[in-house]
Order: sequence, then structure tokens, then C-alpha cells
Amino acid sequence: MKKIAVLIVVLVLSLTTILVACSSEETTPTTAPTTAPTNAPTAAPPQTLKMAALLPLSGPVAGWGVTLAEGCQWWADEINEQGGFKVGNDIYKIDLQTMDNEYSGSVSATLGARIVDEGIHYIYGPQGYDGERACGPIFTPAKVFAWGMSSAEYLKTAVPAGYKYQLGGSYPNWAWFGALIPMAIELTPGVKTVAMLNSDDDFGHLASEQIHAVMDKYGIQVDEKFYAPGTQDFYPVLTPLLNKNPDVFYTGHSVAGDMALQIKQARELGWTKTIWAGSSAWNQLVSIAGLDALEGIKFVYTDYKSDVWPQGVRDASASYLASHPDKTELEFLVLLSYETMNIYKQAMQRAGSIDPDEVLKVFDDPNFTFMFFGDPNATLGGFETYGASRQTQSYIAYGEIIDGVPVQRAIRQVEIP
Repeated sequence: MKKIAVLIVVLVLSLTTILVACSSEETTPTTAPTTAPTNAPTAAPPQTLKMAALLPLSGPVAGWGVTLAEGCQWWADEINEQGGFKVGNDIYKIDLQTMDNEYSGSVSATLGARIVDEGIHYIYGPQGYDGERACGPIFTPAKVFAWGMSSAEYLKTAVPAGYKYQLGGSYPNWAWFGALIPMAIELTPGVKTVAMLNSDDDFGHLASEQIHAVMDKYGIQVDEKFYAPGTQDFYPVLTPLLNKNPDVFYTGHSVAGDMALQIKQARELGWTKTIWAGSSAWNQLVSIAGLDALEGIKFVYTDYKSDVWPQGVRDASASYLASHPDKTELEFLVLLSYETMNIYKQAMQRAGSIDPDEVLKVFDDPNFTFMFFGDPNATLGGFETYGASRQTQSYIAYGEIIDGVPVQRAIRQVEIP
């Protein structure tokens, strides 16, 4: 029986092997694979949003205009390198046109008409009060938003005139001094008397009035002299001021070159006490005044790598330096224009449209908040001052020269109620 059982198993296994072999030899007809139809939409290519920067790239304030233009271009390049930005269901890349208004009202008007003809609705500028006045009546009927860049408070005229697309991207001098002087006072404990110089022109006298108004609030006595524009020899005006031994010598609203000469000559007269100074490029200060004369001065200085700034600003600084290997620092005006252009982006995204009528509703919304200088809840100011919230409220920073190195000491927001 065992032999029969074994024989049956062998036969079964052999038959199975034969069947499998035969099966594998049969030709099975094949059909080319087909792709199932799909209704998935194809992503639309990015659209182009034309924008403009209307700034003085030549003329007396070309340094400011070129720097502001750099920030606008940095913003546009960053958007485009990221593939554009989303508004509603659409993606937009930026076509930024930078135009030289030569710090002229008539040139601004000509370029303003060109901007309208090209269908551009969002611009940075114009810079200069004359340019703002010339473009206001051109831009408003065409619904062109413009971040005007002058400290002449054009919004006081623009808002009553119904120029609702006009925005303020700079701040008036009274707001500048209202932020700057308190920082200087806080960094100089016990200050009660200040000697000050200002230029003997409209610019200097207006600044003098605004500085005195702030100093009066803090009970600080100011002894002041004016000098003729173009002065190189400040010894005759400095000597009687410093001989009275004030607590602080303040260069007032002197332009950068004058400021550096005043610091140098005050030190040469033996002044060793505190000096308050305005805004100047560090290299210019050193080249005119010399490093030794600058020791201990407190001046308008910005270091966006410093931890006194919000993390968002430090990140922006790092991004800028990484994409601009030829630069060693991020200048204030570069960041200002970059941050201001970014408000346009956020307003469009909030509106879900690039239509200026829809974006205007966002700017008119008192609850509109946006990211600005690292503050995610920033708002536009100016409602009490101008009658409409159309003014950015940026920051001013103060530093001090310690052991020959500029050090960031404090920042303060320039508030426009």
C-alpha cells in the first residue's frame, strides 16, 4: 500500500509540473495600457502685475532715491524668485518699472501721465513735495495708489482734496524729532541743558521750532545758534556755545557733512562731553570727523542684526545680505521701501483682488493690520492728523560709538496719530 501511495503522489506532482509548463508556453494577448481621462485642471501660468517706482535717480537727492529704488527692486526680485504671490486664485509676478523724476514736479507729472497710460495702479513715490502735488490730480481719477515720499505733510492737502489713493511713506519732521529726542534723553541721564546748531534757512528754522517743542516737554533748556549754509568753519559759533558748559552739544538737523565737521571741530575745541547727532553714513562720519572724535557720540544709526530689533527685521537683514554679497549692511531706506511695497501685497491678498477699488476698501478698513518692520499687527496712522489713515508708522534707531565701533542702543516707532 505504501508503494501505491508514493506512486500516486509522484504522478500528481508530475502532472502539475506539466500543466504549469504548458500554461507558461501559451501566448496571452496583451492590450496597450491606457491612461484614464482626468478632469484635474492644469495650473495657470503666473500673470504679470505692472508696478512703478517714481524716485529721484539724479539731481540733488539722488542718494535717497537710488537707495529707495534698491529696496523696491529687492522686494520685486524676491517675489519673482519665489514664483510670484497669490491673490485669490491667481499668481502674480512683478514687472517693476523704475523711473527718474529728477526731484522735479514737472518731470513727475510727465511720468505720472505715462504711468496712467500704461495701466499701472500701484507705485512707490513720487519722492518730493512738488512731485506729490503734481501727480495727485493725475493719479486719483485713474485710481493709482502712490506711497508719497516727502516730509512736507502732503496728506494735509491730499485728503481734503479727495485724493484717496494717496499714501504717506515718509514721516514729518515733528514726528521724527518726537521719537528721536526722547531716545537721546533716555540714553543721557540727568541732561538739563543742550547747546544746538541749525542752518540759517527755512529747513533749519523749521527744524529748530520742532526740536524746541519736544525739548520743552522734557524741561530741557536749549541754547542755539544758526550758521550760514555752506559753512566750513564752525569755530566762531561753537566757541561761545560750548564755553557755557552745557550738558550736551546737539548738531540739530544739520546735514550729514556739516554734522561731521561740527563734531570734529567741537572735539578740537576740547569738548569731551556728550554729543547728539543726526543721520549720516558711518563711512562719511569717519572720513570727515575721524574715529577719535566720534568716540561716545550718540547718533541716528541702524544695525538690523542687533537683537533690539524684532526677529522679522533681523531675518530680513539676513536675507538681504545673503542675496547681496557685495553689501555689508542693510540701509534704513532700503528696508523702508521694501517693507512699504510689501503692504501693497498684503492689501491685495486681503482684498482677494488687484482691482484698485477692492484694494481701496482694505485701506479704508480700520481693522486692516499687516506685517511691517517685524510687527504682525501694524496699522496705518494719520486719521487724527490728516483725516484718513494713510500714513506708515516706521521706526527710528539710535546708536552710540563705543571703543570705535557703532553699537545699536534703542529703537522707537515714529507714531502719526
